Amino acid sequence: MNKSIGYSKSTLSEEQRLLFEKEFEKRKKSTLFTYLLWIFGSAFSLHHFYLGNFKKGLYFLVFGWINMLLFLFGILSLCASAQNTQSHNGKVLIILSIVSILVYLYQWFISEATIAIQVDEANEKIQKHLISEIKSREPRIII
Repeated sequence: MNKSIGYSKSTLSEEQRLLFEKEFEKRKKSTLFTYLLWIFGSAFSLHHFYLGNFKKGLYFLVFGWINMLLFLFGILSLCASAQNTQSHNGKVLIILSIVSILVYLYQWFISEATIAIQVDEANEKIQKHLISEIKSREPRIII
């Protein structure tokens, strides 16, 4: 846990701390569920969207599907031009798509290796938001 979050939690009253714990249990992100989303839903970047990383999720979603379509188009072009030995368009396209897929897979494995860190970061954001939300509800004494 971040030291600033620990300090902020210590400034909460007992009632606020109980509310914080109750709300955090409802909102916190699960590492196991994130891994399951990565395994079964990474083609749609579900794990990124679940953690609130919308820009990263959109990047992986768009980039990944473009790569897959390029790869399929490259294979189809290569098959179609197999009879015509003069055409190199299919070969160039498939080489480019293989390189881009390798880059995508590298990023995909890096994403997998950092899932626990990403979950921790998402939970820290939730905690910070909850603390500020609870403190803003604090009754103010007007003199």
